[in-house]
Amino acid sequence: MNNAIDFWSNLIEMIEDEGRKISKLGFNTWVMTIKPYSYENDVLTLSVPMQVNKDMINNRYLSLIQSAADILHKGKLTIRIELEEDLEKLSERKESEEYVPDENFLKESGILKRYTFDNFVIGENNRFAWAAATAVANAPGTCYNPLFLYGYVGLGKTHLMHAIGNEIIKNYPDLKILYITSEDFVNSVINSIRDNKIYEIRDKYRTLDVLMIDDIQFIAGKDRCQEEFFHTINHLYQAGKHIIISSDRLPNEISKLDDRIRSRLIEGLTCDIKQPDYETRVAILKKKIQNDNLDISDDIVSMIAEKVKANIRELEGVLIKIGAYSSLTDKKATKEMVADIISEITGQSRPSKVMTVDTIIYEIAKYFDIDPKILKSSTRKKEANAVRQICMYVLSEVTDVSLSKIGEAFGRNHATVINGRDNVIERMEKDEKYKEKIEDLIETVNNMI
Repeated sequence: MNNAIDFWSNLIEMIEDEGRKISKLGFNTWVMTIKPYSYENDVLTLSVPMQVNKDMINNRYLSLIQSAADILHKGKLTIRIELEEDLEKLSERKESEEYVPDENFLKESGILKRYTFDNFVIGENNRFAWAAATAVANAPGTCYNPLFLYGYVGLGKTHLMHAIGNEIIKNYPDLKILYITSEDFVNSVINSIRDNKIYEIRDKYRTLDVLMIDDIQFIAGKDRCQEEFFHTINHLYQAGKHIIISSDRLPNEISKLDDRIRSRLIEGLTCDIKQPDYETRVAILKKKIQNDNLDISDDIVSMIAEKVKANIRELEGVLIKIGAYSSLTDKKATKEMVADIISEITGQSRPSKVMTVDTIIYEIAKYFDIDPKILKSSTRKKEANAVRQICMYVLSEVTDVSLSKIGEAFGRNHATVINGRDNVIERMEKDEKYKEKIEDLIETVNNMI
């Protein structure tokens, strides 16, 4: 089942089997007017003839289609309902000679060509945001307006915004697009007021087809800038132009943000981007290694992914420094050298010398007054399992040993170690006394190193 037609055909059969949930008239009038367009990258795009069909499907039948699609897809599937007319225009543009913008055009638009959807690594932490971004890029002005991306620093918000811009420039070269930071916007407003040329800034921003502003939280509290911003996005919104905004928090969490701006922003779609999990961090590292043609072993990749958790920028920063070191010294990266780089970039302290895994397990077992042999046995007794998971967490925090090696010490695999470590973290977040005990244990172990 590799194409949209086969998938949709099977999906229709599933929906018909659920006949009690949908009337025959509704099925024939609305569902049977849907045509499959594409089915790829966990996204099913369906076309409908008119806006009334799109509205009816989204409001009344999408949940039924979604539940059947998820079962058939064997996982979460993003479903896009688009007008035939919009998809035809997109198809015509893709079939024509690919448009390659010159450097001046990119400079004026503020779009960085190195950030694309092709080199954006999709994980569970960002899949929803990616799906929304691709939908906007393929049909700007028709859905998810405004699109609001939020998450902590360095998680890929800016990458997605530039990827949207690059895709729009490729598919819709006639559209006028601009990416700026909120700092740039504030400075342009201040300068226009100073020079008594406020009309220039209005001509600049209110004639755009797509406006993207990064880190909007910095505009809060600046009354005149907020006034201009509100009237700008309001004008663009009413004209059917697309607005894409990013922030490190939700609109209702940005203090001193104008209520009118907040209201406009939450009318669209808000998508959060979370910290990447271990598997996604590995995928990001390997993608970067492949693109930059670096020679870095899987053990080093695993080590970096385990230790660098805060954001993607730190992951890439470690790789850049490893690449520079290897290029300048003509030597392959070692774990010792990588540990120093991670410590320097992330501020994490590292042990001055290495204790063996067995020694640390012994010390933790003594701390909890339990036989270390029990921790390495196959027993799943509650007490032993709890201490075993604490060992896995502490070992991952105070040593450079890979998760696989930690698992081997207990006769388990790295997935079990990840689960055990995450269970400890989750309990620490909920139980302050438990957290204090674990922190005390880590301090005890570190003092022995």
